[in-house]
Parts: sequence; structure tokens; C-alpha cells
Amino acid sequence: MNLLEWTKIFVEQKDLLHRKLLSSQVKERTISFVFKDRTHEYFIEEILDEQILKKIEPHEYKTIVCLYKKENLNFLIKHWKAIAAILNLSFIFVDIAQDRKWIINPHTHNSIADNASLELGLKTMFENA
Repeated sequence: MNLLEWTKIFVEQKDLLHRKLLSSQVKERTISFVFKDRTHEYFIEEILDEQILKKIEPHEYKTIVCLYKKENLNFLIKHWKAIAAILNLSFIFVDIAQDRKWIINPHTHNSIADNASLELGLKTMFENA
């Protein structure tokens, strides 16, 4: 299974209770899920780089799905200020082989986190997911 397949299954299973998912469409490394009340874009990027921030910009609801790797965590920490300013953005760090994931919404997390311990807190959550 790859990240694209994992994401489709994850979103479809999350919707089993609410039954709001109407359709989905895959374009390259992006999946658009159309729900009754919104469209949510999932961007599949194994390794994060600055280009992802440009790709997500025009979308209201967006999630970046990436591999559960330290280099992706380091990208998040390095770009935290810009990322935390973006509304309705979540990250899902996925380790398919170990069947684990870590989900974070930087905007929400930033509003409740202490800036002095932000990096340590993110690393701790990442390691304990």
C-alpha cells in the first residue's frame, strides 16, 4: 500500500459514521474529497519541501499527508511560523509498515502551545505517536 491508497481508505473510513462523503477524485499526488458541506484537498508528499506550501495556498480545507520521517518533522519545525498561520491545514505523518500516524493542525496547536517549548513538544509528540 502507498500513501495515496492509505489516504483514500483513511478518509473513507473516517466518514463511515457521518456519511457526508459524496465523491473523490485523484489527480497526480492530490485527492479531492467532496463532502456535502465542503471540498477537502489531501496532498500526498512523501518528503516535504517548500513547493508544498505553494500548492496548498488556493485551497480552503487542506491536509498534507507525508511519511513519518524526521526530515518531514524538521520541515514542519523549520517552517512553523508560516505553516501555523494557515487556517484549515492539517498534517498526517504516516508509517504504513508500523500502522501508525500522527495528526497535527499547526494553526490550532500554535494557539495553545508555548513558543519556548514548541520544538521540544513537537518532537516529543512525534516520537510518541
